[in-house]
Amino acid sequence: MKRMTRSISTLMALFISAQILTACGVAGSGGTTPVTTKPTTTTGSSTAPSTTAPAGKLTFKYDFSKGDHGWTTGYSDYSTGMESGIEFESGIAPLPDELKPLGQAYHISTRNISDDVFMFLKKQLGKADGIVPNRTYKANIEISFATNAFSGSVGIGGSPAESVFVKVGGAPLEPKAESSNDYVGLNLDKGAQNGGGRYAVQIGNVAKTDGSEDNRYAIKTLSNESQALTITSDANGELWIFVGTDSGFEGTTTLYYTSIDITLSE
Repeated sequence: MKRMTRSISTLMALFISAQILTACGVAGSGGTTPVTTKPTTTTGSSTAPSTTAPAGKLTFKYDFSKGDHGWTTGYSDYSTGMESGIEFESGIAPLPDELKPLGQAYHISTRNISDDVFMFLKKQLGKADGIVPNRTYKANIEISFATNAFSGSVGIGGSPAESVFVKVGGAPLEPKAESSNDYVGLNLDKGAQNGGGRYAVQIGNVAKTDGSEDNRYAIKTLSNESQALTITSDANGELWIFVGTDSGFEGTTTLYYTSIDITLSE
């Protein structure tokens, strides 16, 4: 009888202890239940899809088959009064027939009667895109465009292919044409012809890479991956990206930009 009473008392003590431990939220192993948080990722502008990127890196992808995504255009490097002769055109347009399945692209065209026309696309990024004020970024800009200029072709002043130099750049202020002493130039140092400048690097030319020697359009992709390009934002957390062609060919250059991908690393 004494032994039975002692066993009942032991069982009651164990039961009460278990109830106290449960009320305190202690797991059977004696530890608390861990709380899991999801890692944050950086996203890009709401005007274009953007892939996620590691902390300190911003990635933006602009597909012009889906619209202009806020990109605008301009041209510079000519004498005042040449505007009508340059025949500048730009805007979202269907691709040429040979590339029709790809849909539309950002069409841009000039007739280089000044032997030096620079035609370009530009876009501003800001705080809403994740840009930090007064921050210097290492930029990698990859562009794809349709061109009909073939390697080794000859034209007035230079080749329609190898003498039309492609540049990418960025700055804290807007790239735009400014008139001074009867000459309209870019307000930023982008370099001349095949040379880069303070705010831009030259990444190639518009020669097709498919080996064809006709006037059919083909897609070409270039980037500044092997060339350093840094861009510093202003005090408001804003900066501008621009891509364009600096032409030494005294004729018409017509391109169709299909995409622009930008990666900014702190």
